[in-house]
Amino acid sequence: MTSVSVGAPSLAPLNLKKDPGRPVKDDHHAAREQGFRRPGNGTGLEREPLCRQFRQLRYEETAGPREALRRLHELCRLWLRPETHSKEEMLELLVLEQFLRILPAGLRARVRERRPQSGEEAVVVLEDLHPELRETGQQVEKVR
Repeated sequence: MTSVSVGAPSLAPLNLKKDPGRPVKDDHHAAREQGFRRPGNGTGLEREPLCRQFRQLRYEETAGPREALRRLHELCRLWLRPETHSKEEMLELLVLEQFLRILPAGLRARVRERRPQSGEEAVVVLEDLHPELRETGQQVEKVR
């Protein structure tokens, strides 16, 4: 499967220790230097660029399997921020991101405009856009 990078910031290593005498930088400071934006404390769509960077990392962009795995860990930590979010908040973010991915493109764009912070908020947005979904439990594909 071929992956296409869509204007994501550089995924150059953030903490690669090139000089043995030089200490490894804190993830968040190094991330800023590399062009990674560290959004606020929210768990919603403002974290989407980090999710995209995590999802779009390509093996070919790395120096090998260890670096690829390290970079995935690093991007995942920047995206989900386990040091400040509970397991429930991280799960909610994963579910919201996947829910948005499975929506038809037109609906996905309209829901993203409202910037839901949870899967439940995304459903409420869909139901507001299409009240018939609330009443019948109809699938969104049929609504368009």
